[in-house]
Amino acid sequence: MVRSPPWSGAVAALRDWPTFPSMARILEATFLALSVVAVVSCDRGASRTGSSPEKPSLWSVDSELASLYGPLPGSGKASRPDSLETRVEVCLRKTVRAGVSSQTWVAVCGNVLEAPHAQTGWVDLLVFSDSAGSDRLVGQVKGLESGSFGVPGEVSLVRIGAHRHAFALSSSYMGMGSMIETVDWYGWESPRLRPILSTRLQVSNEGEIPCEEDSLKCRWEHRRLVVDSSDPRAGYFPIVVEDSARSDGAFLVAGAKVAFQEDSARYPLPEPLVPDFWER
Repeated sequence: MVRSPPWSGAVAALRDWPTFPSMARILEATFLALSVVAVVSCDRGASRTGSSPEKPSLWSVDSELASLYGPLPGSGKASRPDSLETRVEVCLRKTVRAGVSSQTWVAVCGNVLEAPHAQTGWVDLLVFSDSAGSDRLVGQVKGLESGSFGVPGEVSLVRIGAHRHAFALSSSYMGMGSMIETVDWYGWESPRLRPILSTRLQVSNEGEIPCEEDSLKCRWEHRRLVVDSSDPRAGYFPIVVEDSARSDGAFLVAGAKVAFQEDSARYPLPEPLVPDFWER
């Protein structure tokens, strides 16, 4: 029920007063204007103190991924030259602090279905920031091929500094009695994501016929990377490299601590213990 303002009776009386018709109309208009102002003022007060929240931002990492890849995970034809049927899914997602802001590191993996052993999978690496204004995707590297049987290599996140991280993408291959495993690190430094390290971690010929017939012809090499975070405030942590190998019947061991070189933006790792492994 709409109630009349308390002064409506006075307005009606003035309307019927024959001596001052123009004055009655003026007073009536004034009272009505005051009534409207009071109602609007109440509505504004209710919106400030009531239950009408502000609309949240429609942007999110999920919406950005959906715009790039469609619903994830899912199956379908991926945008690859070979047009092989591929299952696309998020294989890594971690949110970390990066100074005063936070970053979300996402890896999207493409698994090529029913692929032969020589067929690699693929990986896209993306970094999102919550302090980049409208451009929330601050770094990306797409179409990295790794793995075998259509399955990409494992992706992990490595802390390489007080406020820095890196993707670590491994890849391994086995065939004809030999095996090799490699790793590549991708670090973000404004304004892009870039490779900062690449090395092989394992290599072996222990499945080849010459090795099975003569143990002296067996060769292998292992490399281990350990991030030294003993100084948690360092911009970049050094890496301890531990190498071991067997070649020509001899066992070899070596180690080194490697600092990040900002002029080249890479970790300059030493050469493998057996650099000519495949030529022996």
